[in-house]
Amino acid sequence: MQSIQEAQVTREFRHFSIYLGGENLTNYKISDPIRHAHNPWSSAFDATQIWGPVTGAMAYIGIRIKFEKL
Repeated sequence: MQSIQEAQVTREFRHFSIYLGGENLTNYKISDPIRHAHNPWSSAFDATQIWGPVTGAMAYIGIRIKFEKL
């Protein structure tokens, strides 16, 4: 069974902080998330059984500004 790894690193400064992170670092995706997606009008169609990620690895970077300290 695959695991979904996430990580984030934050660097604090006086008036702001910078962060860098990633989600689903193992790039695990479920192969067929929606049952009978090719025929959505059938009684077997079921979009409620998605239990894992459908997108691959994702990275992000951002800035948090501390307005109360400006």
